[in-house]
Amino acid sequence: APFGKCKASMAIKSTVKNRLSGFTVVYYNANNKEVAREFIPNDELIPLWDKLQSEINNAKQLLNDSKYTNGKKELQTAIDTAEPYLGMYNAEAIEAALKSFIKELNAFKMSNASPANGVLLVVENSTMDAIEPWTVLYNDATDKPGFKINAKGANYGFTGNFMEMWVSSANAFGRANYAWQTIEQMPAGRYRLKAKVIARRQSGGTMAQGVSIFLNEENTSCATNADMAEEFSVILWMKQEGALKFGLNIEAATNANWVAWDNVELEYFGTEEGDITETDRGLHFNANTSYY
Repeated sequence: APFGKCKASMAIKSTVKNRLSGFTVVYYNANNKEVAREFIPNDELIPLWDKLQSEINNAKQLLNDSKYTNGKKELQTAIDTAEPYLGMYNAEAIEAALKSFIKELNAFKMSNASPANGVLLVVENSTMDAIEPWTVLYNDATDKPGFKINAKGANYGFTGNFMEMWVSSANAFGRANYAWQTIEQMPAGRYRLKAKVIARRQSGGTMAQGVSIFLNEENTSCATNADMAEEFSVILWMKQEGALKFGLNIEAATNANWVAWDNVELEYFGTEEGDITETDRGLHFNANTSYY
């Protein structure tokens, strides 16, 4: 300490049981006389403690679930390693422990994926509250026609907002467009992308062409015969660990004048063969955290 020595006392945070609002650090000179004191709040620590505790509680519930049999020893070791950080007052160390623990928890989830127990990956902005973080070729706000957000999803079979591209029914877009995201470092196995889509040629009595949802190199064509969303899906068997690129694609030669989509779901079913039955969706994976 700059004045010779110091000691710290702890102030109890009354609104959170057994939590501390911060430290009072008292500085002394060489004659053991107090010369200064400083209060250091725990506003940064409490959210980290809470998040780590929440993840540990989640892990313990999964350990007690008989459906999940793979990787239990490794997850218990991760819990034992992480729990001491709940009493630590170093934010950087807690944050590192939290990141490491979430990776171990995600690895446990992915190792237990099966056709009956799909892992639901958390896709950023899957409900289309904004264009970002979807990468688009044309945004209607800056380059028409392009994608924009429409808040009247309930009128067309969506939930809340949806993303759309529209021109008069007498025309087609006359240009390509896309909306996609990527998730890095994902394990090999079977993935499924689902989304609600409207792909329409609203005049002429012909079905839309040149619109699809895609998952890496796999794609499914989308066309609807009414102004009401339908669910489409595409399956990918990824042979080795790598990145997932997924989204919606509109070809330049499309005859569609209205394309809209929402309610995007991305799931992982492991490496096991067999029909997808999906009796359980209790495993959720944070798509913004690397698998490793």
